[in-house]
Amino acid sequence: MKIRKILLLFAVCLFCSLSVSAFDSPKIKVGLNYADSAIAGEVTLSFENGFQVGYVADDCMFMPFNFFAYEKAIVKADSDSIRILGDDGDLLYEGYSGVAIGICPISSELDGEDHISYTKIGSIKYPEVLQFSANSGRITIINILDAELYFKGVLPSEVYPSWHEEALKAAAIATRTYTYHSMSGKHLYLGFDVCDTTCCQVYSGITKCQSSTNKAVEDTRNLILTYNGGLITSVYHAISGGITESAAGAWGGNPENYPYLTVVETPFENYSEIARGHWTKTLHVEDFYSLISASQFAGKISSSIVDITIDDDTPGYLNNMTLTDDTGRSIFLNTSSDIRSFFSVLSSNFTIGKVYTPQPYATDSASVITADGIEEYSAGTYAAILSASGKETVGGIKRAYFLNGKGHGHGVGLSQYGAQYAAKAGYTYEEILAVYFPGTIIENYALYQQN
Repeated sequence: MKIRKILLLFAVCLFCSLSVSAFDSPKIKVGLNYADSAIAGEVTLSFENGFQVGYVADDCMFMPFNFFAYEKAIVKADSDSIRILGDDGDLLYEGYSGVAIGICPISSELDGEDHISYTKIGSIKYPEVLQFSANSGRITIINILDAELYFKGVLPSEVYPSWHEEALKAAAIATRTYTYHSMSGKHLYLGFDVCDTTCCQVYSGITKCQSSTNKAVEDTRNLILTYNGGLITSVYHAISGGITESAAGAWGGNPENYPYLTVVETPFENYSEIARGHWTKTLHVEDFYSLISASQFAGKISSSIVDITIDDDTPGYLNNMTLTDDTGRSIFLNTSSDIRSFFSVLSSNFTIGKVYTPQPYATDSASVITADGIEEYSAGTYAAILSASGKETVGGIKRAYFLNGKGHGHGVGLSQYGAQYAAKAGYTYEEILAVYFPGTIIENYALYQQN
């Protein structure tokens, strides 16, 4: 394309895209590419109306100093500095070593009222500011945006936009609370608040935004959940299976630390109607060999499991399980997350029992010569016989363990499908949250920060 001239500040019809809620909710820094996922070499950006280049202050305020009308730009890492080129190859900006630079898309007065300008990387549209920094030829990218706009980007990745509006509102508040509670956590040393993966919450910019989920965020604007004056850890999962798990049961620790993450029954959740809501699994000796080999217990127990005992007879999610092999060695799984991980199942909300399944080589009967003559053994009967190759077992079935499971996920906090069924049953979002996070109250985050 032809070289385009730099736009001047007098082009008042164009301005950096900012959410209308910028004045009453904080900015959030979302790590997109960093550490091992930092981009080597260069990244191509696309714009609707051009872009601004500037610096990002410590308070996340974007301070532009150049406007460009290019529809595409290339960001390159030159050792520890950032260079920006137009799609015609022109050098637009060359940064200083170790200095991060921000790029913000320009909006037009021709855009609709609800339109959000974006910078596109591949197929993903990111609103507001993208901050780029270079380290040894690799590019770190952080999206800095208004919190409420971030929630609009998260919600459609965590729930179905077609769900009942009360379920969406409940999910929006859980999402918002979880984010604010996490912002001072594990990613601060990398220079951002949260990442864009399931490590925090899935975020794809505004690419997946829907009117229904946008409305749920807007209708619950700034609302959060607190317990005894503090933000709660508002974790959630897909399907509980009719009963939730406690935080202590799932991950250990003192139950008093998370009194609002306790076991609650949710009879309105019709989990058997959901594809992953009701599942089964059969485990034979060879299956246990694979499970044990892939676990921390490799070499500590054999795959010939002769006994599985549950030390806690509370209905719902399994805790405190002991597995014993044919030599008398045992292993202990003391949380439901340990059990879920070991058995490699959707949920630890299952029952377990011994069953017998057909052998692949089963026959209707076996004839064995004994001291008393020829004897017939029917399929399903195990008999030890001596053959040319030594002692063998003949039979039509073999022992196994059968898991009859419900739910999907760790089971703690809000059940996403459960919220949908509750909403369909007439529950409001306030009532849904009261069920899954008992003892909590709904507050406005802006007022909460003032206390």
